[in-house]
Amino acid sequence: MSDPFLALFVPATRPERFYKAAASGADAIVIDLEDAIAAHERASARRTLRAVLRTQAFPGEVIIRMNGPRTADHDEDVRLLLDLPSWVGLMLAKTEQCDDVSRLTDLLPGRLTIGLVETVTGIVNARYLAPLCTRVAFGSIDYANSIGAAHSARALLAARSELVFASALSGAAGPLDGVTTSIADESEIESDAFAARELGFTGKLLIHPKQVVPALRGMAPAATDFAHACAVIAAGHDSAHGVDGKMVDAPVIEAAKRIAEDYDRIHRRIDAIARRSALPS
Repeated sequence: MSDPFLALFVPATRPERFYKAAASGADAIVIDLEDAIAAHERASARRTLRAVLRTQAFPGEVIIRMNGPRTADHDEDVRLLLDLPSWVGLMLAKTEQCDDVSRLTDLLPGRLTIGLVETVTGIVNARYLAPLCTRVAFGSIDYANSIGAAHSARALLAARSELVFASALSGAAGPLDGVTTSIADESEIESDAFAARELGFTGKLLIHPKQVVPALRGMAPAATDFAHACAVIAAGHDSAHGVDGKMVDAPVIEAAKRIAEDYDRIHRRIDAIARRSALPS
C-alpha cells in the first residue's frame, strides 16, 4: 500500500488550531463546517476561512467538510470554496447521489474531493460514487446511528467491505475509515487502524493530533509480518520453497517486498514525527 492517508478534523471556529493540526504528522486537516459547529456559527466561520486560507500556507492538504447537499448551508459552502484557492479540497457530508458529486466537481474542478458516506443510500450507491471522487470515506458513527446498529467492527463489516470493493472496482484510491472516538486509549486507535488496513482501507479519519502515531502504527505491517517478510527476501529463491514452515513462491516474495517496504516507510514517518515532537516549541 502507499503511505496511509490520515485526515485530522478541526472545527472551523478554531483557526488557532489549524496550523498545529496540519503540523501533527497527518496528511490533511479537515476543517469542519458541519457537525463540529453550531448552525449559527457557520456564517462567521466562513468569513474567517476566507481570510485565513487566502493568506496562510499549511503543510499537507487542507480540506473543508461541507454541509450536505440538501441542507440550508450547502450553497453557502459552495460559494466559500469558489472564493478559495484551488488547493483547498472538499469533503461532502452525507454523500449519496452521483449528481451531487458531479455538480461539485464541475463547479470546483481539479480539487481533492472526498465523498463522506454516512447513510444506507450512500453505501448502496458507493460503486457509482467512488469513480467520481478522489476517494471515499466512511462516516461510521452516523451510518451506525442511521441503521440502529452498534458502532462496532462486527456490525459495520458489510458496509466497510462495500466501500473497499467499490473503490477497488473503480480504480480509485482506497477508502478512509471512520473515526475512533477514544483519544487517550492508544491501543484502541491502533487496533481500529489495524482492522481497517486488514480490510483494505488505506487511511483513516482522526479527531485529535494524539491519534496520528497510533493510527500509523496500526496501519503499518505487524512486526512479526515484517520479520517473516525479511526472512522470505533473505532466502532469495526464485522457485517455490519453504520459509518458517510456509510455502513461498513468486507472489509471496512480491508480497514480502511490499510488506518490508511499507513497514520501513511508515516507521520512518513515525520516527520523524517523534523527532519533531521532541524539538522545543
